[in-house]
Amino acid sequence: MRSVRCEYRLRRDALHRALQKHLPRTCRWELPSHGVVLWLRLPEGLDPYQVHEDALAAGVLVSPSPVWSVDGAEMREPALRLTFCAESSERLAEGARRRSKPRVYAPAAKRNRARGRCTKWFEKPLGML
Repeated sequence: MRSVRCEYRLRRDALHRALQKHLPRTCRWELPSHGVVLWLRLPEGLDPYQVHEDALAAGVLVSPSPVWSVDGAEMREPALRLTFCAESSERLAEGARRRSKPRVYAPAAKRNRARGRCTKWFEKPLGML
């Protein structure tokens, strides 16, 4: 168990460094002290479903925050759920790099959301971020 925790910590730290390097400062997150999930808070006005779709187009799987709420309702602030247990440190860094490519996002109020969709983080393509 100790070796698993050590490996997850290395992956968490690799994801953290890559996010710091590639994402704009308007995106925020806290380094988790336990678990295998990092919540990436998006700037206000960004739609997590649109960010999810854009990430898929870039070959990166992310999970929009509303699919993790009990009733599928919007969470307090737009966010993405990022896991770091299923991918190597190198693939986590590559996913963050791909995710950083400039995109135009529609305001949340103008999006037609497909509720209840879950994203599996361990699927291909880059099943990380």
